[in-house]
Amino acid sequence: MDHLSLRAQQAGADDPRGDGQTYMFVDLAYLALLLAAGVGLYMYFEPFAKTELGGTGADKFKFEIKKAQDVDQRLDDVKGIEEIKDEVRDLIKMIRNSSDYAAKGAKLYRGVLLSGNPGTGKTLLARAIAGEAQVNFIYCTGSNFDEMFVGLGAKRVRELFTEARKNTPCIIFIDEIDSLMSASRRYGTEHSSSRGTINQLLAEMDGFEKHEDIVVIGATNHEASLDPAAVRPGRFDKKIHVPLPDVTGRQAILDL
Repeated sequence: MDHLSLRAQQAGADDPRGDGQTYMFVDLAYLALLLAAGVGLYMYFEPFAKTELGGTGADKFKFEIKKAQDVDQRLDDVKGIEEIKDEVRDLIKMIRNSSDYAAKGAKLYRGVLLSGNPGTGKTLLARAIAGEAQVNFIYCTGSNFDEMFVGLGAKRVRELFTEARKNTPCIIFIDEIDSLMSASRRYGTEHSSSRGTINQLLAEMDGFEKHEDIVVIGATNHEASLDPAAVRPGRFDKKIHVPLPDVTGRQAILDL
């Protein structure tokens, strides 16, 4: 029996009605399964495919932008740090009058590091600095840059500074910056993309022009763990230690 005859007999056995509808139903079932699989894969991978700023899914980069007029915190709102307020006021004057300081040849800070124990008010202090200096405030955390996809951290750094340049004068505040710029990320066993994220942030800070009016403020509970390259002159070279409040300061915090 030749091949065509055998095929015809098999078709007749599988399709007792003899009109081809059995095969048609099988084909439609396979098509439905393929379509369902395609829709499922699209719904799963679609969030990861969005690459625009403020997208969704894995590429969603969450940061908060507040215009100068919307930052209502002031230095008087920060309690328990009376001993460093003079130092902070000098910083505020430099940020507010950066062009005057630059004209006189003063060195303007590119990065300021707020270090201290948890709960001492570093985030509130950063907002108060922006409020007193009357500049825009951009907030994010170091963990926002961590993702499983190679190169995404460096991309988010570029997006952050692109947005900052659209909103100058401004302060970029990176909370928990040690999770982004720890020495272990550069010299440890983590993927090279971690080093790429650090290098991109340092490159952005090195690329500041004198007229850009961008100051990066980082807050950390673990200053000793930071990458030495981050705290060298020209980067986070201005350090302000936020101390634990004394008894009077604790009472003021409770009253607030």
